[in-house]
Amino acid sequence: MPRTVLVLLLLTLPALSCLNETEKDLNGNDVPVEVDRGRVTELGYYGRNWKYELAEHEQALRVKPDDRGALNDRGVCLAHLRRSREALAIFQKMEKEAPGPYATAANLGTCYELCGQDENALHWIRIGIQRNPKSHEGTEWLHVKILEAKLALAKDPDWLKSHSVLGLDFGSDLRPKFPPELASRASRDRVRKALRYQLEERMPLVAPPDPVVGDLLFDLGNLAALIQSAHRGQEVMEHCLRYRSTHQTLAKKRLAYFASFDKEEPE
Repeated sequence: MPRTVLVLLLLTLPALSCLNETEKDLNGNDVPVEVDRGRVTELGYYGRNWKYELAEHEQALRVKPDDRGALNDRGVCLAHLRRSREALAIFQKMEKEAPGPYATAANLGTCYELCGQDENALHWIRIGIQRNPKSHEGTEWLHVKILEAKLALAKDPDWLKSHSVLGLDFGSDLRPKFPPELASRASRDRVRKALRYQLEERMPLVAPPDPVVGDLLFDLGNLAALIQSAHRGQEVMEHCLRYRSTHQTLAKKRLAYFASFDKEEPE
């Protein structure tokens, strides 16, 4: 199917975002769960053909070598294809020639991180936030915390055994509980939104095992179960175990606990 036809077909499906499925909450009650367009799980990152897109941008640059949009997007494709140093060189050159755009700062930060230069990454992510605080739906504050956690781990490899990226404690019982920091609905929604957004971007770039991603997934799994449904929490905890957080034992227990709500009731 031609790509343009596929895009047009997708754009004709907005009504599907109003559909709701029924799942169980942690009290065993049926709750409606919205089915977001294109999202079938709590983590809805989407697969893309980065090699195909890279070829498109390179063709555009052959026609118009000064097309900064195509150059930027070529760098993004290279980063996703694990060619981070090539991508970094592109964004360094773009910032040097025309400093100021938010996207350049954010892409520099991400590429520095992918190249293992977390201090430089933190510097540029902070600059990106200064340039556009609302970018990435206002969730880049979590990217800062992720980089701060990685720098702490570089100094102390056991840091995550006594800390967490967000500093949240969902308790040690089988059933999680909201931390004091998430007493309000607004605070819960803010953190869950940031976790979903940042993990959707991070997981396609960071292969397991990764304890920082595992730590974030542990928090999101607990939040998803408490806010949405046991099934959503179960899905995220499965990813958490795959990325191997420092909460493996408790994550396994909660995974089984969340999964128990999906079992069919005897007739």
